[in-house]
Amino acid sequence: MSLAAFALAGCNKEEMESAYLEVVRSDVDFSAAGGTGEIQISTNAASVSAVSDRTWLEVTSSSTESVRFSVASSQEEFSRVANVTITAGGVSQEVTVSQMGLIFFLDQGSTSGVLELDPDGEPTVLTYSANTSDGIDIQVSDTWLSVTLDGNGNMTFTPEVNFTQAERTATVSVSMGWKDMELTVSQAEAHILGTSELMLSRDADDDFTVDTPQWAGSTAWTASTDADWISVTASDDGDAVFTFSENTTGTNRQCTIDFMYEGATETVTVTQRMWSYNFFLGEWTVNSNTEMGPVPALLEEDIPGSTYTLWVYDSSFGSFPLTVTYDDDTATLSLKTQYVSALEGIVTGYYFWWCALYGGYVTWSTDAGMNFVYNMDEGNQALTGSDDGDYSNTDPITGFSLYVFDSQTASSGGLLGYWSRFSNMQSLTR
Repeated sequence: MSLAAFALAGCNKEEMESAYLEVVRSDVDFSAAGGTGEIQISTNAASVSAVSDRTWLEVTSSSTESVRFSVASSQEEFSRVANVTITAGGVSQEVTVSQMGLIFFLDQGSTSGVLELDPDGEPTVLTYSANTSDGIDIQVSDTWLSVTLDGNGNMTFTPEVNFTQAERTATVSVSMGWKDMELTVSQAEAHILGTSELMLSRDADDDFTVDTPQWAGSTAWTASTDADWISVTASDDGDAVFTFSENTTGTNRQCTIDFMYEGATETVTVTQRMWSYNFFLGEWTVNSNTEMGPVPALLEEDIPGSTYTLWVYDSSFGSFPLTVTYDDDTATLSLKTQYVSALEGIVTGYYFWWCALYGGYVTWSTDAGMNFVYNMDEGNQALTGSDDGDYSNTDPITGFSLYVFDSQTASSGGLLGYWSRFSNMQSLTR
């Protein structure tokens, strides 16, 4: 009986001890992607139960040490919360779990609403950001375009080569949960030469090569024209090789070439100029209506296609060299103020500058100069001069003068005088 009384007394003491439940640590914040979480607890109860008040949060297990749960991915715009109620020994604790709403952003850059794709089929990549990798749906309205995601924040648009000879468009619809967006893409027609117009030099050439896009190397293309001065063939790697004669017609001449490939015919307009870099080489006359009068000059090759050396006759030196730049697109030669290094040491203590003149003044600013533009008259060839507009002054540059300084650096204090003056330099003729 004593032993029984002792045992009974022990049971009453244990039942009278207060039950407790404490949350030690918990996963409470989730992105829209969802995931699994755990609530670590401390309790003296023999068993634990837990329930969620939201279906998107499911309690998967519970013990006297922890409660585990899973959070479904969210397709909602805004964040949401769920409460997990844990009960142990008649004591309850509530833990609130939150989940962010769906975030999706596509960086379209400066597309102004329309994404322009490469005509030759090169991919275009846009970046996107999302807080979940699930549920991004892409629909494309045309089969010539595919759109893929790489999982690293890149959305790649890959078009086929546009052989249709016209611009084409497609619509790309992107949806992610609640968010829908629509993107219009366009693709210009592909050109086998990269252009529908081609400009050639006056000079004859039997190996003038135009690089074609990568796709052309694997495309069997042919070309035809009814002009007898030009032909074109495909090289081994698909580039276009032109053969044409010198243009001695006295005017620009033009023809069309039809390129046939992939069932399409592309017409390219070809123009051959009446001028070229080599055309301007040779003897000219510098015309000035002031004290110098007409003076012989010679244009020699300096940097082919880019610059000439202009030798201007001088009664003392025989001639002196100036650098002239050439613009093939506009048949323009540009003459600027410059130091004439070839004359250094010719006369002891003298340093020569080719200086621009305007309104009775002289400047040694190397911005000052004149353009000489071809008059397009082969029977009476002239390069007509005018201020090139690069020097800021009220009066236009009208000519040049060979000035003498006491050092290589031009300055007002070092100016000794002029050697020769072309104060109204109107043209070069031949």
